[in-house]
Amino acid sequence: MRKRSLVLFALIMLCAFGVCLAGCEADLAKMSTLGELSRAYAGEYRCETLTLAGEDMLGEFAWIRLDLDYGGQAKVFWKRTSGGEGEYSLDYRADPEGEQITFYPPAGGARAFPMQGGTVRIELLLGGRYLYALFTRK
Repeated sequence: MRKRSLVLFALIMLCAFGVCLAGCEADLAKMSTLGELSRAYAGEYRCETLTLAGEDMLGEFAWIRLDLDYGGQAKVFWKRTSGGEGEYSLDYRADPEGEQITFYPPAGGARAFPMQGGTVRIELLLGGRYLYALFTRK
């Protein structure tokens, strides 16, 4: 009799566990990868290199910083050596493996850039001149 009660209890627990899993199935399907869940790429990056048409522009700035928050918002902050400061906000999305980041400026026109090993490389034509910026995770 005791063995039968134990088997019945085990079956009830197994059914209850199955019902719980069935209820969570939709939520688990929405979760993609561990990389996407942890968003290890989120955080603060400092500009290490900034060139425009081959000319080093970093010396004109006290600092330039890129902040990626967990909610998909990015902000670029800067302070010029001459004293002026600025900030620019935009949306972003990184691929689940964290090897590419796409920025979505408020004016439109999404741009994708490589993001590897704690760095973000920005390469684009700006007014017909090549801009290169390298941001490194702090």
